[in-house]
Amino acid sequence: MIPVLVLLIYGIAVGGVVALLRRFRPSWSRRRAVLVTILPGPSAVVVAAAIGIATLGRAAPGDIDATGMATAFYMVGGTLLACILLVLGSIAAWIAMRLGATTEPREERVMPSPAFDALLAPLPDYVQTELRRRLTPPFPATAQELLRAIHGWLVGAGIAEGRGGYPGEPTGPGWRAYAAQQRRSIAAFRAVADAWEDPPADLAEAVGRYDDAFPPPVRLQGDGWEPHVEVIAGRHIYAFPVASGHATHSFDFPITAADVDVLLTDPYRRAVLEVVTHTVFQRSSIRGNPATTRTGFDAIVATVLHGTKAALATYLTAFDREHNIRSETYIRQTMERHAAVAKEGRPA
Repeated sequence: MIPVLVLLIYGIAVGGVVALLRRFRPSWSRRRAVLVTILPGPSAVVVAAAIGIATLGRAAPGDIDATGMATAFYMVGGTLLACILLVLGSIAAWIAMRLGATTEPREERVMPSPAFDALLAPLPDYVQTELRRRLTPPFPATAQELLRAIHGWLVGAGIAEGRGGYPGEPTGPGWRAYAAQQRRSIAAFRAVADAWEDPPADLAEAVGRYDDAFPPPVRLQGDGWEPHVEVIAGRHIYAFPVASGHATHSFDFPITAADVDVLLTDPYRRAVLEVVTHTVFQRSSIRGNPATTRTGFDAIVATVLHGTKAALATYLTAFDREHNIRSETYIRQTMERHAAVAKEGRPA
């Protein structure tokens, strides 16, 4: 009874320590918290068994030599107890992880900076919000320092894009997000310059180049929230919403000028692309299904927009069979919707 009680207390202690570590050391990973907690007990048992074996001496003359039996006892008993503690500790730690409430890391208090607050005072609210969100201590104390910090955002984002950032896939920010961030940075730079002083010539020239490279988006096709084509910072982007359950996801991928030509001149293929992309990406949004990436989107575009009529017909037959739908019905409805929008004079 007592050994069982001791093991029970040990399990409770391990679970309690894990919960405390998760509470007061939120920066620690779960693995680190568990290993730090469950390994000391079994390790201590193994060390104790080793010490016990080392202290065994030879039997006195005339006595029975039980050294071998004692060594076996220490080895087997120590190993068995260490394994029991390891398993029991792992179970207790797992229970503590499951029952413990997830705590957010405590926000560090940011010391007030009167000079920085004074810099922001004359700026529009949206610029103040952007600057407070993205700047970290030590804060700029002069307008020149603030302008150079904003210029650093523009340069840093460009470096990330040049290294392969902003791939335009569901797992990462797309070109739209990248261009929008650059536009916000440019707007913040202009607001600071207007409120305080003209920027140095080198910064003004550099930001001017960014301003030319990231004009406001221009929509070429599509109305409202439906699938549409935009020109964003020199790239053609095809964007479309996908409803899955109670959530709606938005996807956007770069397309070529040749793709845009087909979308603008061939209503049927445009409708096919809308139906196919919505169906495929809706299915991939369901948990457990493989995600569809830009490679998959490019393959759809190649077949739907540039394949022969026979190849497209064969593709749709296989597509209907795979997804158990009649795509022609949805394609016809989509074309009718586009025609109605165009008749109303809205961008089709």
